[in-house]
Amino acid sequence: GVTGIVFDAPTATFHQDNSYTDSPFHGLWKIGDDHTFGSSLFVSANPDSRGDLEPLESEIYRVDAASGQLTRLTERFGPDSHPRVSPDGRRLAWLGFDDKGLSYANLRLHVRDLAGGSTRVLDESLDASIDAAEWMDNRHLAVSYDWRGRTHVARVAVADGRRTLLAEDLGGTALGRPYTGGALSAAGGRIAYTQGGPLRPADVSVISGSGAPRLLEPAHLLDRGAA
Repeated sequence: GVTGIVFDAPTATFHQDNSYTDSPFHGLWKIGDDHTFGSSLFVSANPDSRGDLEPLESEIYRVDAASGQLTRLTERFGPDSHPRVSPDGRRLAWLGFDDKGLSYANLRLHVRDLAGGSTRVLDESLDASIDAAEWMDNRHLAVSYDWRGRTHVARVAVADGRRTLLAEDLGGTALGRPYTGGALSAAGGRIAYTQGGPLRPADVSVISGSGAPRLLEPAHLLDRGAA
């Protein structure tokens, strides 16, 4: 594992000390906001000395695993999180927004060309926060977002930002409360997600391309008479 990490359970963050890199990096890394690709680790962090006083502020950094060198990839006032590199390594996707001091702002899906540096916001017409984004292939991202009490799963084209709705039943895995949300993963042109509702545990379904969800494995194993 990475040395110099101290887990901070109450704030769901962990602190990085200077033993891991040669540069001062006293910031906070959010759990789940790190992503590896090749010999690089992409993280969301706020290395500023006043980072504890700016709970929303974060940027995307690339950390070279061999040298520990940090490269800052984003630069604005506002949270940038959940970095994901495309399978071919050419593009970086992440979630964030410009912090204008409002009480609420939607998390937007951003994509950057790592070679040229150009950045675009995909699907600005969606009046909802993107909860998760994963690369299906080099041309499409799978995203989830809440809409009118349901969590939707959609495919977003990188070329023009076109969003294609694929499912409206991404469900949580907690039995105590029927909250929206759940888990989503994507690779090889397919999406796997927790499919469910408020009355039963979630199942796992798979979507291939733009097809219909297909139940992969029921979660209610006790119904099969398993001992």
